[in-house]
Amino acid sequence: MEISKIPRQYAPVETEAIYSITGAHPGQVLEAEIFVSGETSPQGIKKLHGAGRYDVNISAYIRGAISTEPLAGRLCGIYPAPGRVVAATVKTGTEVSDEVKFTGGKNPKQMLSPLSLQPGPATLARGEHDEIAFLATTGCYVCEITFDGEGLSHRISLPGVSLPEGMAVIAVNFDDLDMRLAREGLEAGSFNSMEVSLAREGVVLFSRHYALEAHDPSAARIAWINPAGGVDCFTFRYAGEESLRIKRTEVTTANGPVVTGGEGETQRRFTSGYQPRETIRFIAALALSPAVWITGNNGARRVGISVGETITTDTEGLAKMELMLISSL
Repeated sequence: MEISKIPRQYAPVETEAIYSITGAHPGQVLEAEIFVSGETSPQGIKKLHGAGRYDVNISAYIRGAISTEPLAGRLCGIYPAPGRVVAATVKTGTEVSDEVKFTGGKNPKQMLSPLSLQPGPATLARGEHDEIAFLATTGCYVCEITFDGEGLSHRISLPGVSLPEGMAVIAVNFDDLDMRLAREGLEAGSFNSMEVSLAREGVVLFSRHYALEAHDPSAARIAWINPAGGVDCFTFRYAGEESLRIKRTEVTTANGPVVTGGEGETQRRFTSGYQPRETIRFIAALALSPAVWITGNNGARRVGISVGETITTDTEGLAKMELMLISSL
């Protein structure tokens, strides 16, 4: 009996993660134990019986071990993100598989490429955060941010970071950049765009262009886990509709009604505004994301969502999407 097939490295856990076990005797009862690296107790056990070959899907056991949270509130920089990768082995009898590293999302990964579905330029404003996840190989990485305005250009180089192989994230914090510019006698308001680039050993691996926008205090910067296994962000505008729902729980006693508990939630409607259709397809992924947050300088707060209608206009080739953000009181 042997484990004859295992998933590829950095396999996504939102699809099947198949281990093939062959050579078992017909009718033989087996156990496939799934171990997360560093743990002595199995993450799960699957009972196998009645065949000479088994294809065991362990994705459901690994999914809960992956921890993906936005880096909202972090200063600009490159950060290792070890919790977004989980290494696991499968044991059956005396056979133990090679270790496989798993990541979130549905899509296969490529090393040194951004784990994002962001089309074209992103946007960023005061008080907002963005991030770009990627799978790193061992080495030293440097992030440079180039600002452009009317007849003005300026570059900021962030300190180089040595990374092990695995997941890493570039954190982009507008307010931190504003302070860095101020120390050099400049203002973010003097620029209308910027480009964030990542290099390794002098070779630029990828870059992202941003349009710098005016701050809207009623807007919401929404983050979600994308199909690539990274976190994408988009700013939705407040659509002027808010509701409050409160439910009380009470019991009747000899002394009259007594409130024993209660729960409440707020619902606020937001809109993307009219956007190119590729942008609407990009943000529509949040409707199926396993987690959605509202982000700011104080970090990220998990919220529920209800996606409303998508309105299109064929003459302009534009569309907009509306959603309801649901927060517990």
